[in-house]
Amino acid sequence: MEEYYIKIKLTKEEFERLREQARRHGFASVTDYVRWVLAQHAEGREAPAGGVAPEALKSLLASLERRIMDLLNPYTGKIDEINLKLSRIIEMIETLELARRDELDRGPQEYREPRPAAREQRKYDRGEYRGDAIARLREEGILFQDEAGWIRSPQRFFASLEKRGAVVLNIEGKYVAVDKNYWERFRSILEELDVSDSIAAERIIAEKLGERAGRLFREMVRAGIAVFDEDKGSWILYLPP
Repeated sequence: MEEYYIKIKLTKEEFERLREQARRHGFASVTDYVRWVLAQHAEGREAPAGGVAPEALKSLLASLERRIMDLLNPYTGKIDEINLKLSRIIEMIETLELARRDELDRGPQEYREPRPAAREQRKYDRGEYRGDAIARLREEGILFQDEAGWIRSPQRFFASLEKRGAVVLNIEGKYVAVDKNYWERFRSILEELDVSDSIAAERIIAEKLGERAGRLFREMVRAGIAVFDEDKGSWILYLPP
């Protein structure tokens, strides 16, 4: 479905009157109220004499649902993270048990080279893959800490990426690395958005830059880093110096 956006310039007094009317009719934002008024006018209907309009009630319920989801998402993510760690621990125990049984069945053996996966892990630990990490970041645009379970020292690893030109964010204790060029495109698109609804804004960003950019925006909104400024009519990023 095609979407169109209208940008209107108002004086401060006009905006304040609109905001008061929006609150009086039960709307969560001025944008939702203006959209509703335009729809009422286009359909030839008048605003209700009192009480909360059905459209306003739907808007309030949608806003409430988003707030509830924002509250639940961090806990859901932690549960998923715990389940992932448990599954890895179980897999490690089963692997060690199988290896122990093999050793007992074969008896004393000569020294064997570590498995390829173990060698790769040691290369990561020694920092031999730093160049490859930057190359991968250029390809994918964004690297989330929770997607890289092989990182044993996240702070040191992401600091290394930052020294090599990546933009590194700390969002509620979790690191996110963003390719510098990708970050500039992300900021440019975000600063041009005049859509106050975070879900609609996330959808637009995901359509232009991909689902990973949409997830980054969603987490920044939840952490209070990305905020829509009603007075300026645009999104503002509050990044640490």
